[in-house]
Amino acid sequence: MTDVRALAQGASIEVLPGTAAQVPDFRKILPQGTRIFIAHLDTGTPQDILDTTRRILDEGFVAVPHVVARMMPDAASLGWLVGQYRDLGVTEAMVLAGDAETPAGPFDSAMSLLQTGLFNGFGRLYVVGHPEGSRKLDPDGGTTAAEAALRDKQDWAKGKGIAMEIVTQFAFDADLILNWRDTLRDRGIDLPVRLGLAGPSPCDLLLEQAEACGVGPSLRHLRDMPDRNYDPTPLVAEIAAQGGNRFTELHLFPFGGIEDSARWITDRS
Repeated sequence: MTDVRALAQGASIEVLPGTAAQVPDFRKILPQGTRIFIAHLDTGTPQDILDTTRRILDEGFVAVPHVVARMMPDAASLGWLVGQYRDLGVTEAMVLAGDAETPAGPFDSAMSLLQTGLFNGFGRLYVVGHPEGSRKLDPDGGTTAAEAALRDKQDWAKGKGIAMEIVTQFAFDADLILNWRDTLRDRGIDLPVRLGLAGPSPCDLLLEQAEACGVGPSLRHLRDMPDRNYDPTPLVAEIAAQGGNRFTELHLFPFGGIEDSARWITDRS
């Protein structure tokens, strides 16, 4: 059995460049060495991500920039970006397809990024997992395509000798999350899993974000909550009690603000 504090050790957090710019010093709000994932949305530029990555490294944290396939206009742009990360000393990155319906260039999936060879030699790579399925990959509501994509990435990572870890989309149902994790193992996907959770947030804001991110049936747990503010602690406690050792660490999406999620992590470190 794993308790909440044990499961929260080593928790990572996600920021946008604009959010990071509002934090005077990450060293004052997060434990030293925390992994900070830098999300790249269509409102940001590669230079924004690079500047934020450099700053996070300078403050003594592990920077994990997102590299989004569908935002890359061409192979040269991808090569330049990854080369810049290497020059900064980045050793970990998250590769993902992205949400754009039409790719900006020749890359449409995380696998298409990996196959370029540009990430060979990275110390650790992260890919996305979907406990409630992915409508983009499996429009019929199944899991076949999503599982096949994870298996392909796992095979690639093992073939290259590169550590790879799944970071999940957030959800609100402990049984659903645990069953999904067990199903992956049963089907031969044994990559470590970092459990993605929504950080402390106003429920109205979180509901809006969850619907936009494609969170599925587990949304009923959020809608049924009597409080107006969401706290991930009860969900973490339930998962920990049932078998938190299925997961490596936690990953917080700070929809309610970086300070509240950072405090949640710090209070349990």
